[in-house]
Amino acid sequence: MGGYRRWLAAGVGLLLLPGCAGQVAAPVRRDNLPAWAWQMPHCLAYQPGELEAAQHRRSAEVTDRPGVTEQVEEYEAGWGIRAVAEIRSVVQECGRYEYGGAHDPSGFLAQNRVVETAFGGDESLLVETVHLVPPASQTWYAAVVRHGDRVTTVRTSDRTAAQTRCLAVAEPATCT
Repeated sequence: MGGYRRWLAAGVGLLLLPGCAGQVAAPVRRDNLPAWAWQMPHCLAYQPGELEAAQHRRSAEVTDRPGVTEQVEEYEAGWGIRAVAEIRSVVQECGRYEYGGAHDPSGFLAQNRVVETAFGGDESLLVETVHLVPPASQTWYAAVVRHGDRVTTVRTSDRTAAQTRCLAVAEPATCT
């Protein structure tokens, strides 16, 4: 899957903070944080060992309400940009994959794609996920908004793309 590293090297570049030249800080181990919001364990192309941003989270908080899950992750200085780059990479690498087989009752075909960008914060993207389980399909959305080193992911299971985007950038009461 070397795509993550190639894409990140080309898309993010090297970020040096004042006074940090020549110093590389090891990530601080935080075992009590919730799982990274963009794990895709059923996608064979998903290689968590090639992703580094999740190891640089300072905090992560998950809030669940009917049909909506919000995960707010605060990263070490400079790692918010990298986190969004890794999210984009995972969505691209896992753009289409199968889980299970034709005779597996839990099997499905998944499709992920970025359908919109630049709608809020310093950086943002809206991801559409479709699971095809013949004869039916299910579509849901996730909005990612970065403000500095804070990355918020809002996932919905019963909202439109516009409603999901709104929930990520506005007060929930204003999103109908």
